[in-house]
Amino acid sequence: MQNYCDVAVRRLEELRGRKDKLVEAFVYKHQIDNATYQEQVEKLNQEITSADIEECDARIEEMDLQAAVTFAGFVLMNAARLWTESYLTQKQRLQQAIFLRGVEFADGA
Repeated sequence: MQNYCDVAVRRLEELRGRKDKLVEAFVYKHQIDNATYQEQVEKLNQEITSADIEECDARIEEMDLQAAVTFAGFVLMNAARLWTESYLTQKQRLQQAIFLRGVEFADGA
């Protein structure tokens, strides 16, 4: 997930760099006309907004994944305590979460 965040950040930085170069070409070097500048800056602003949203989404997904992994680690490290402190329905849910295929006994029961 970190890689996805890194990609989103790099894309955002690249777009902002392109916008800076566009402004420089227009304002300081007078290499492009006003109509071209306006068209290109609007396009870049839209791409930057989109990339900014993608970066935020990537960070939210990363935090959600981190929270899920942290919770799973807590459950596994504290399974015995959770088992003893749980009601029957909670025990059944805990058992289903830990043993996805159920619990099999040696005699096949």
